[in-house]
Amino acid sequence: MSHSLAKQKNHDILVDLSMSLKQIQIDLDELKTNISHIKNDIRVQKIQNMKKDLPKDDEPVESGWWWRS
Repeated sequence: MSHSLAKQKNHDILVDLSMSLKQIQIDLDELKTNISHIKNDIRVQKIQNMKKDLPKDDEPVESGWWWRS
């Protein structure tokens, strides 16, 4: 194999690796975004579940645990 052919092959390999790394970074960023959305959805669900446990405005409050304005 000639020197220039080997050099070209190495260059092509580096380009392929660089493109693969860029794709991995894009995939990683997408995963981070998805995880962030999932965490936010979980927070919203927890808040909604907590609101379900609160007494309704027309329900009597049996203890001083829940404050009303």
